[in-house]
Amino acid sequence: MGKNALLVSRSLDGGVTWSDPVTIIKDTSPRILNDKEAITADPGNSNFVYLVWDRVESPVGTLINPEKVIGLGFKSPATFSRTTNGGVSWEVPSIIYDPGANNQTIGNQIVVLPNGTLVDFFNELLNFRNDEGGSHLDFNLSLKRSSDRGVTWLPHGPPIRAAKMQSRAVIDPQLNGVRDPDTGARVRTGDILPQVAVDRNPRSPGFGNLYAVWQDARFSSFAHDSIAFSMSRDGGFTWSTPIQINRTPTNIRSGDQQAFTPTVRIVSGRPDCTGVSLKTDYFLVHCHLSASVSCTSSANWASEARITPASFDMRKAPVARGFFVGDYEALAVIGNEFKPFFVQSGIVTGDPSDVFFTSVGP
Repeated sequence: MGKNALLVSRSLDGGVTWSDPVTIIKDTSPRILNDKEAITADPGNSNFVYLVWDRVESPVGTLINPEKVIGLGFKSPATFSRTTNGGVSWEVPSIIYDPGANNQTIGNQIVVLPNGTLVDFFNELLNFRNDEGGSHLDFNLSLKRSSDRGVTWLPHGPPIRAAKMQSRAVIDPQLNGVRDPDTGARVRTGDILPQVAVDRNPRSPGFGNLYAVWQDARFSSFAHDSIAFSMSRDGGFTWSTPIQINRTPTNIRSGDQQAFTPTVRIVSGRPDCTGVSLKTDYFLVHCHLSASVSCTSSANWASEARITPASFDMRKAPVARGFFVGDYEALAVIGNEFKPFFVQSGIVTGDPSDVFFTSVGP
């Protein structure tokens, strides 16, 4: 894996200029990779910013792929650092949760509840028999909570396990997840990376709710991946039954119904999700949330709104264990507008991929 480090820069003028980077952690051993970092500014106190990632430690003499799902004696704990002075300095990294040898966390993300509690979400990969009675390839949307801005994390021991993550690649690696429906070529996606959001709007009927989305194939009897959704009304302790929220037509072949790499955010108290569909390219779908309408029913999610003006050619994407335009995308909110940030391939002649940004109104 080679030398690697995590660096953080800050801007005090809205991104026009940036400070010199601060090194959070640096490793020179080829056995260690600091992977899938995510940073969260505390909306309740601008002095606090939280950084979380998985720190992959491979066994001596073995160089592994950090996303490999078969255990080889490696470790990958959820690792944390924070600043309490607005990014001037950062604390020595500490471990939030270590699932033990041959297990892994990946896709860590921290959100801040309205009461200031931190919630770290991650995919907990339990590759062998574990304390929940599972066996090989047990993938969980899991979380830890902190009520003291990251000093301590609860529960002690195993995390809260909100839901099983059951994409095709997770259930059976031989299925190889998302595929080109015409050629069978692999498409590399965010099949093991959940995305989460919290509603911090006190005027919203969903104030304080947590929302999570991820790829899942359970809704088609594992014929193809769709977008799963679950929510919590009690700070992450309990979760709704996962539902499918992408609205891809069902009267087309299974390969064209594949949807993947979702992201979720909240605007005006309404959870919205973006994703990629092999039928409609990038799309946005939202829930009709109100005091009397819940997002826990698929019927309460609107039809997909297309984000891309025209289809892009996935087959022109770079190949990295499959056609690859990224295993996560971004979705920001400014006022009442969503700001999707995503990658397309084959749009610019001779360029395999480019990053795009657009606005989507309420």
